[in-house]
Parts: sequence; structure tokens; C-alpha cells
Amino acid sequence: MTGLRVGVIGAGRMGGMRARVLADDRRVTEVLIADRDSDRAQALEAPGITAVADVDALFAKSPDAVVVSTATDEHAELVQRCVSASIPCFCEKPLALELSDNRALRDLVRRTGARVQVGFHRRFDPELIEARGAARSGRLGELRRVHLISADAEPPPPGFITGSGGIFRDLSIHDFDTVRWLTGREILSVYATGSDNGDPETSAAGDVRNAVCALTLEGGLVATVHASRDNGGGYDVRLELAGTRATIAVGLDDRTPLLPAAADPVVGSGRPWSGFLDRFESAYARETAAFVDFVTGDRDTPCGVDDAVEAMCVAVAADRSLRTGKAVSVGEVRAGDDA
Repeated sequence: MTGLRVGVIGAGRMGGMRARVLADDRRVTEVLIADRDSDRAQALEAPGITAVADVDALFAKSPDAVVVSTATDEHAELVQRCVSASIPCFCEKPLALELSDNRALRDLVRRTGARVQVGFHRRFDPELIEARGAARSGRLGELRRVHLISADAEPPPPGFITGSGGIFRDLSIHDFDTVRWLTGREILSVYATGSDNGDPETSAAGDVRNAVCALTLEGGLVATVHASRDNGGGYDVRLELAGTRATIAVGLDDRTPLLPAAADPVVGSGRPWSGFLDRFESAYARETAAFVDFVTGDRDTPCGVDDAVEAMCVAVAADRSLRTGKAVSVGEVRAGDDA
């Protein structure tokens, strides 16, 4: 299937990146891009990318597929609009900030059979794919421990924290999805702790800037998820999988913002990663291409709404644990509500 016309809603960093990748895909003949700020959309015009006046104008052109790369509080409405128009859509994570809204979208997709892919790009990172194969093939033996780190190089801009949903729903949700995808096991409980490190905006939002979650998975597997909004060394996403036969690491190279205590000719010797678009450029490109595969019928969705809801359940459990100081059952969250 060729000659696809794909709409991109949102002309920020993510929308611009998705639009450029789609424009380079030989199966896509035109990318239509819309944004609340029409000037921002027009600034992205290039061969194969056409700005339209607004979201209504984009839908009026009946695209074959739509990518939703807007602010999170707009995701649910736009996904619903795509489903109503029977247009396959890709939505950046999360589907919505509230668990109840995530569930409503999941139920809508189930009822209608709509085609929706959710953006958990780490599933497309080549090194993580290799690690998943090692974990599931038995090459590591029986898994005993999983350790994950996600750290932003710089604090977010003013005003971001208030609308982000908090560090677990915005940042650690990637790690929660990665743990499930890597191991094939559900997360049973979460214990979370963290600190706002004296930042007034973070404190006022009831959020933290540095956090740790201890996860218990099916079969007794344990995992830790470390999150930071202000890692001075640079953008840092790493993972370790420890089994009874071997331990492997993901994310160790010359650009890892990690300085060995003793001299090392490779790790940390280059320019540190600046951010997620820098670190995961190839993963984002593969993810966007996979969405085109999904639209053309060449593959099933690589990450659907059920996965998105499950990751959000873990994030809600982490929020609740941080607030109460107690371990929280993910099953209870799954069966309950956002409270």
C-alpha cells in the first residue's frame, strides 16, 4: 500500500520529528501538519509536508492516518475523533493523564475495533530489543533483578510540572512499560520514594525531582526504577538485566554520562546525550515506520491501548505509594480508580 496521506497534529519537537520521518517514507505521499499556532506549523513546511489552517482543516482532508503529538491534555479528545472517523492513529504516551480516561479510550477501541498505536519508543531501540531477546531466550538464565535509570539532563521549563501528571506518569511510565515488555511479566506492587530537592514549583505540584521505585513482578522478580529531572552529567537512560547465568547492560557507550572511578577508554569518553530526541533518534524513526506498517496492514500494533493502560496503572500505584509511604498493589489500582 502506497500513496498514504498522513496528518500530524502538533508542530512541536515530537510532531516535527514525526512529520520529517513520515515525509521520508516512500509509502507516504503527503504529510499534513496542524497546530494551534499556525505559524509554527507553517515553519515545518518542506517537500512532502504541507501545513493546514487548523485541526478541523486537517480532518476535512480525510487523511489515511493521523499522528497525535500535542500536549497530553489534548490526546484523549483527538484519539476519540480519529476513532469516530475510522482513521488509524498514533498517539504519543500517555493516552491521558487520568486512569479513568485511559480506560475509557481502551474500552472505546475495544468496542469499535479501531486501530490505535501508543508511543512507547523504547520498544524500538535496537539494544533494548537485543536485551529482550536475551532475557526471554534463557541466555541470562533465570532473571533475578532488573535495574532501570531515566534521567533528564536539565529541569523542565517553568510551568511544565503542573500539567505533566508528575514524574511517574510523565517519565517513569516509559520504564514501567519497558519492564513489562522486556520480561513478559506483570508488575504486582510498587513502593516509591523521592524528593523535590527544594524546588518550589515541584513542591507546589506535589511532585518530586528525583525518585526511586521498587517493583515486585510475577515470579518474585524484583526491579528498581530510578528517575531524575536534573541529572547534571547529561541525559541518561540505562538498564541492567541480571540472571543466574549472566548480567547484561543497555546504554553503556562513549556518550553515557557516567564517569568511571578508574580510567576507561570507552564509557563516558564522548559528548553526553543532550536529550531524548538525541539518544533515541533511531528508535523514534523505527517506531514511526512501524505505525505506517500498522496502517498498511503489514503488522499488528506494536504497542496498543491495553499496554498503555497497564503502564498507567503502575504509574498511579507509584503516585499512591509516594503519597502514603506504603507499597501499593497494582491489582488494586487496576480494579479501582485514580484516587
